[in-house]
Amino acid sequence: MMKTIINNELKIIRIECDLIVHSRGHNKQQDNLIAIEMKKSTNSKKRKEDRERLEYMTKNSYYNEINFEELPRHICMYAIGIFYDINIKEQRVNLEYYEDGKLCKEEVLKY
Repeated sequence: MMKTIINNELKIIRIECDLIVHSRGHNKQQDNLIAIEMKKSTNSKKRKEDRERLEYMTKNSYYNEINFEELPRHICMYAIGIFYDINIKEQRVNLEYYEDGKLCKEEVLKY
């Protein structure tokens, strides 16, 4: 079964996330753990879509349809979403953290 999300316009979107961590059904109440989107700073493609995907994936529900006895039609409830943006030239990583469907924290790491 292909995992999908649904946006505010009720459009169904296939999940094409760079990295997803989940419990494989071992913890039905918090199966979806981490969703990560990664970009190099030189890549300007689909940044807006990646961020929006993290917002939708970390929402608590879609119209209260979550039923822990079966798989929901659209995936959500990821504990955290991370947008990882690496700038190799400047040796830094910009991180954005998403929880409950919104951006909650930003930080910059130097390496």
